[in-house]
Amino acid sequence: ESLQLFWKSAWFCSDRTTKQTFIALKNSRTNQQRQQSTEDEEEQFYARHETPAPAILMRWRDSCRDMLCNLYAYATIAPNTMAKIKGFLTNNGLSGGVVEVGAGTGYVAEIFSRSGLSVKAWDIA
Repeated sequence: ESLQLFWKSAWFCSDRTTKQTFIALKNSRTNQQRQQSTEDEEEQFYARHETPAPAILMRWRDSCRDMLCNLYAYATIAPNTMAKIKGFLTNNGLSGGVVEVGAGTGYVAEIFSRSGLSVKAWDIA
């Protein structure tokens, strides 16, 4: 519904939106260069996954994300990070499983479980 409102308002035809789109695309190229220049895997992950968009669309997108983040999780675990966690547990004789305290809906516990780890998720809510 909100996307239809954006479309019907013709916001995408305004000079301001066009200018913001070009700025977002330029920033995207800067993010790609930053991704290539850093060895920090987490920084590379976020640089790869930012979608260039005009400011108004980014605010709308981010407001929609907030509802989903409250439902599922504010952060997720990148596949390479999961591999590091599993490696750490195995290398330290802790491969028996993981306990997630404050698990909320169990979203992160499910990610651990799908990676092959045994998980016990706890939350008082």
